[in-house]
Amino acid sequence: MAAVPSATAQNVQGEDPLGKLKSHMTDVMSPHQFLIFSGNRFPSMEERVSSSLAEIELALQKLPPDNIEALLSAYIGHLSTCKNHMQVVFFFSLLPKLVEKQTLNAKLLCSSLISNLDFEQELVWCESLETLKSQIAVVDYKGCRDLLRSYLHKIAALPLHIPECYTRRVYKTVKVLKFILGRDSCLLPTYMAQTESALSFGGSVHWIINDVLSDLQRSFRPLACAVSLPGRQYLMPVIGTSSSHNFLWKLDSNTFGFPSKGALPFDKEVHHSQKKLLIRVVRQPCARDLFMYMLTLEKKSKHQSQPMIEGIIVDAVVGLMEDADRITSEKVESAENMKLYFDDQWYNLVCLLSYFNMHSLLSIPNLILVLHQRISTMQLGKASRDDLMWLLLQIAGTVQTLASEHASDMFVCVDIYNCLFAEREPFPVPDANDPLAAKKMASACLMYQLFTKLGTSVGSRKFPANLHLHQSAIEKLVARSPTAYAFDSFHDAVSLNAVCTQQVLIKQLVTQLLELLNGPPSVYTKPPSGTQPTKPLSLAFLDSMTAHVRMSVVLNLTNMFYQHSAKFQLGLPPSPAMLETYCRVIHSFETEFFGVKNLQASVLPTVIRNRSLPTLNALMEILAFHVRLHHVPPHYRIKMLKNIHQDSSSPSANSSQLHLNAESAALRFIASCDYPDMHKEFARLGSDIKLLLVTGAEELNRTLALTIARGLHVSGCDRHASAWVDVIMRTLRTQMDVTWPSQVLKCIPKSLQDYFPLSTASLSRQEIIDTVEQEWPSFHAMDVETAIAHFKEAPQYHTFFCLMWKQLLETGHLSIVCLRVLESLTSQQLDCHIRTFCDYLVSMHMQQQSLQAQLAKCITAVSELIWKYDVLPLDKLILTMVMRNYETQRARVCFFIIQLLLLKETEFRNRVSLFVKEVSPHFWQSVDSHSEHQEYLKVYPEKFHYEGLARSLGEQVRSDASFPSHLGSLCVRFLPVCDLLIHRMIEMVGVLESSLITVLGILGPLYKFHDQPALFLYSTLHYYESTLSQKPQLKKKMVAAVIGALATSRPKGWCLSAEFSAYLAKQDAAVVDCWIPGTSYYRTLLQKLVNTFTGGPHGFPILDWRFVEFSNATDMAVHVTRLELLALPCSGERIVTDLLETMIECVMEVSDEEAVMTWINAVASLLVKLPESYWGTLMNRVRDYVSGMEAEEALEKEVIGQMVPDKAEFARFERGIRVPLIGWEHSNCIAVKRWKICLTMARAFWHHSTIGQISGLAEVIRNRLGPVVRTERQLLFVLQMVGPSLHRMNEERTRCLVDLLVEIHAMLKNVDSNADHLEHIDTFCDYLYHLKYMFVGEFSKEKLEDVFDKLRPPLQARLRFMMAPKHSDN
Repeated sequence: MAAVPSATAQNVQGEDPLGKLKSHMTDVMSPHQFLIFSGNRFPSMEERVSSSLAEIELALQKLPPDNIEALLSAYIGHLSTCKNHMQVVFFFSLLPKLVEKQTLNAKLLCSSLISNLDFEQELVWCESLETLKSQIAVVDYKGCRDLLRSYLHKIAALPLHIPECYTRRVYKTVKVLKFILGRDSCLLPTYMAQTESALSFGGSVHWIINDVLSDLQRSFRPLACAVSLPGRQYLMPVIGTSSSHNFLWKLDSNTFGFPSKGALPFDKEVHHSQKKLLIRVVRQPCARDLFMYMLTLEKKSKHQSQPMIEGIIVDAVVGLMEDADRITSEKVESAENMKLYFDDQWYNLVCLLSYFNMHSLLSIPNLILVLHQRISTMQLGKASRDDLMWLLLQIAGTVQTLASEHASDMFVCVDIYNCLFAEREPFPVPDANDPLAAKKMASACLMYQLFTKLGTSVGSRKFPANLHLHQSAIEKLVARSPTAYAFDSFHDAVSLNAVCTQQVLIKQLVTQLLELLNGPPSVYTKPPSGTQPTKPLSLAFLDSMTAHVRMSVVLNLTNMFYQHSAKFQLGLPPSPAMLETYCRVIHSFETEFFGVKNLQASVLPTVIRNRSLPTLNALMEILAFHVRLHHVPPHYRIKMLKNIHQDSSSPSANSSQLHLNAESAALRFIASCDYPDMHKEFARLGSDIKLLLVTGAEELNRTLALTIARGLHVSGCDRHASAWVDVIMRTLRTQMDVTWPSQVLKCIPKSLQDYFPLSTASLSRQEIIDTVEQEWPSFHAMDVETAIAHFKEAPQYHTFFCLMWKQLLETGHLSIVCLRVLESLTSQQLDCHIRTFCDYLVSMHMQQQSLQAQLAKCITAVSELIWKYDVLPLDKLILTMVMRNYETQRARVCFFIIQLLLLKETEFRNRVSLFVKEVSPHFWQSVDSHSEHQEYLKVYPEKFHYEGLARSLGEQVRSDASFPSHLGSLCVRFLPVCDLLIHRMIEMVGVLESSLITVLGILGPLYKFHDQPALFLYSTLHYYESTLSQKPQLKKKMVAAVIGALATSRPKGWCLSAEFSAYLAKQDAAVVDCWIPGTSYYRTLLQKLVNTFTGGPHGFPILDWRFVEFSNATDMAVHVTRLELLALPCSGERIVTDLLETMIECVMEVSDEEAVMTWINAVASLLVKLPESYWGTLMNRVRDYVSGMEAEEALEKEVIGQMVPDKAEFARFERGIRVPLIGWEHSNCIAVKRWKICLTMARAFWHHSTIGQISGLAEVIRNRLGPVVRTERQLLFVLQMVGPSLHRMNEERTRCLVDLLVEIHAMLKNVDSNADHLEHIDTFCDYLYHLKYMFVGEFSKEKLEDVFDKLRPPLQARLRFMMAPKHSDN
């Protein structure tokens, strides 16, 4: 007889559901207890199941939800004590029934099963996994992911070596794992499962389980290859362009590897350190900002020095020395260009290290220590050892000055010197006139600083014996009195370098230097007498100073500007020598912090605030004519433009000279707004961008709008208007009532056209004429006081210039009233009168078109106002006429008047001719550019205060009315106006082509003085490409005029190829029109570009990048090559087709992967900044290749006998162009290799693409590629093309990824409907889930509903997790 449970036990069972359930399970397990509770008979299976389910349900009902998991754990744990297999199976079979009755949650059950797995309990382990396998299918996919994670963690704990007796448990484990991971199971996205498996297993697991997980990882190799770019490490950004700051150039700041999304089985090269790429970037001039962008370095926050960055710098230095030794030993033909190349790179490293040290981004002592360790193990030659010591002098001196506790660490420099200079004989002292004297004596200066700083506490180190002659020379030079310095020899620069760490002495020497440049403060207020110094410090002398000395010079020059503006408002402006020296020294890249930054942040605002007009006029001349804006950071340009507007709108600045110079400076700064880097700054401004518009400055506002439109077009960002564009365009339209004529609107990007309706003239032609006729009688009778009162009241119509012109036309002279009114009007009022005069002049000429004699008389009267009476500045008049809102017919008359004013009268043409002949455009190289300029002004003086009118009336001309013109003249002021004139005439090229060619012939030589002639020509040809595409003669004339003007001022071959130059020289129009460049032309063009990318000896020449519009040789090479391609007399489609064919031929001739990618990188860099009619040809070519794949597949079936299987198929994609096509000996082998090159070319293009182009990627897929995609191979090709750009789109244009996802679904639907069987169904699904989980996330799925419902069931099953809930139910 069975024992009866005790009272205590019964009490526990009555109160504890868990205990009662355990008791019931014990009873069920015992046959004897079954007999007792069932009336001495065995219960049926149905009764046992029913009673057990009732007990479990009762227990679950009595427990709070939080305790259910504990109950399940106890339930499973209790089963582990059972040795009867049938009983264990029975109780595990109850659990699914509870789930079916919705008494128990499936995920909770599965989670409990996994957490209670015990590998030592075979029965429970196997039955738990069977139950898990049956129930996990009803868990939602996110729950499955959590369960898989727990299961993987449990599996990871299994031993590596398992005895044979555990085999059943192992295979049961693998079976469940395969079921969960199985692609056909569709429990969760396999992409999600792969991610969990990759994150869960960092070490070793049992070999059977490892096989399962390895198979899963291998199945994702196609996806990893599709979203990565083979050979990416060989792609090189073009420094100085906007596309160089896209996300794909970023590296991990700790590992220096490429960032990647997803735990995919990428190639090892993806995560390898890209030190080689960083070294190539560091060795490029002006690469500082890109280097910091790539490694996400911020100068505002103080970083700890990073040894890896120091290692990069050391590698760059050592590599540069090795290259210099190699080039010297090879004795290449272009040795002079290579010398400039290495000088350029050494200067770049000096600038980079100075900047990094200033912002604590590296430790100079650590850097020098690592450098010594590297050099001491190498055998370096003599080619660049002086350059290295010059670099060490500059950075060591900076460390000693800023942190003297590091001075002793600098003695490693002595060890470096001893490694490089083994000669026993003393080095001779270089000549005082040798420009290299400072570099040759850099070692001695550095030793002098070190040994002077620390005295005798130098250990065993001694001043090198071979430097004793240099040491003696330096000691003699330094011993001189400061007043003995004339600063006319390079030995004086050596003295400054040697004592730069001695604060008192260096201050005395710099003060003496500046007194020689500007005179002592006592002479600042003397009237102009021509005694101010005019000869600046030569650029060679400035370059012989260390960065620290130049910083001292800049700071002291800045203080002198403060003195001139604060104390001597009515005195002399800074001397010509000081101004020229200031212009030269602020362009040094290593002194940017103290130069351009101080100019925009302190000097200019202070001078404007103090209203020191002579000094302010001098600064405006610097900004208008000498500052090279290409190297000024965008936010500095914006701040300076605001300051210029503040000055020009100031009512106290009633000076025509100052107003014209300020307007010329503003035009130059506005012209720089088409640089792509400015757009990011505009976006940061937000609504404050309205501050760049000036009330009353209609011409400047219009110029800004057109410049922004041109910049958006050239950068490819013109499809959609950004928020900042919307703000500025709406402000122009609503608050300033700016409209455009039809010929201008048709050239503006379509996204901006909607902001501006067609122009409506505020006054009709006849109304203007009638108004003048009505005022003429009263004006003729006015006295001076009445006239001044009348015109200063700002009447409705500003007709003063109209009346003055009419008086001259009818009486042949101007009255005293005209002079007094002109003197009383402000510059802003005069601008309004000039605008009305332009409208009146055009209206009058439209009436008199048939009266040639009267027309000539009218133009003569205007010329007299300009040249005889000096009352109407030519540049202001032409600027106003060019920017007036004239429709076609009136515009034709306007440009006809302009042509007559510029070409009929010889006054301006003579000025241009003499200016081009006598004045050098290289102000930074001239010994005394001020004297050259003044000689020209003696012949054609600048007149701003109506001197001609005053003389004609016998009035005295004030000699002190005008400020000295140190830098400016009408010719250079006219350059930005000439740019606008050319643009407006191109917009009417159908009727003004011959006139434009004539204007180019006369004004073209002025582009010798343009600060960015090639960039102006490039942006013009780009923006007006559709207009000029059928005008090869005009393009030829434009290029010949602008580039031809620089023939004597820049080295041969700096811009155009020899074959294109020969084309420009041809005069026969018939011959010119039929010239079609051949393959040899494109090969030569590309080879020269590739040589420049690789730093070869036959690339583009090296220029002084501080004073030209390019950042470095590569930047120049890419821009001028684009310029040449745009100027060719062929269609863009023909040009790019021939270019691609040439590139493919060249690539197929080389086998080295780096060489192949260099060629592809060069062509991609060209295409991204060409118009869409050019780069669209590449996409059309991709479309043709994709379209031809159907025929290729048919050929493969015929030749090989069957379709290429999955692994071999994707091996071709995976290897890209790196592995030869082994085994493809049939006739289609070359074709396959060509489309592989085409794929890599397309991927490189999107890698380099601008933000505007990458934003339109979905549109390219929709319009060009999507319609031809019908097979799996075609879809794979397209997915590979866009895959490497997904990460960038996510960072820069996330919203565009959803559009791309929609297009991929649409292509997949087409492939699905055209295929009997999908070979790569899993790869397609993996790709889409990669898009969702790594980039897009949650998104509106309405656009995908129709596509999803039309897919075949296996695809729907795999993709249902991407869709709305109605599709995601299991």
